[in-house]
Amino acid sequence: MARMNISVRQVIADDPELFDEPRATIVTEKPIPPEAVPEIRKVPGIKALVIM
Repeated sequence: MARMNISVRQVIADDPELFDEPRATIVTEKPIPPEAVPEIRKVPGIKALVIM
């Protein structure tokens, strides 16, 4: 997201040792552009991506 000049406002993450299906929620300053989605999906550890 840094390459697309998108600032992160907040990150909320579950501990994988405490949760069966840990999740991370990332709140950004502006919307994620569609062209960033394939790049985000390539990040190791990401199994699913939901943009709201």
